[in-house]
Amino acid sequence: MQKNTFTIEADYSTNSWSSSWEPIDNAEYSTLAEAEAGMEDLEQKLGWRNMRIVDETRFVWAYGQEGEDEDA
Repeated sequence: MQKNTFTIEADYSTNSWSSSWEPIDNAEYSTLAEAEAGMEDLEQKLGWRNMRIVDETRFVWAYGQEGEDEDA
């Protein structure tokens, strides 16, 4: 039986029309719940935005908070 892994990735693109998703160092988890907690921790403690959780097949399981609204 294959063991699933879930990785948090961040979008490092500088424009809104393309994405540049890269794995975050030390952000690989064995359960989706652990990955979600890790992503929430990065959002709350470091203010990080534009992240997602993917599995080993690159399926996207969750997106985090988006960047600050420019029109607010």
